[in-house]
Amino acid sequence: MKREMRRRVDRDIELVKAVLRRWDPIGVLPNADVSSARDEYDTYATQILSLLYSRASRTGLAERLGELRTVSMGMPEVRLRDEEAAEELLALSLD
Repeated sequence: MKREMRRRVDRDIELVKAVLRRWDPIGVLPNADVSSARDEYDTYATQILSLLYSRASRTGLAERLGELRTVSMGMPEVRLRDEEAAEELLALSLD
């Protein structure tokens, strides 16, 4: 059971990473699949997954993405893009 749960979490983290790469607030991943900066946002995946597992709202996810964008990365606010990414995250098929 423990191994199965770990596989599930690993799969879910990969799904979240893919969304974060498309979100790409810094603009370093015009082609995320082959970019050398492919792992740029990977460190945020576990905290976003935790929010998803705790049933965070679209607004809550968008706010966290906005904090990551503006505070952690020093980028300007783009609320619409954060909301779109939050919606995409909520649409993931997580177990």
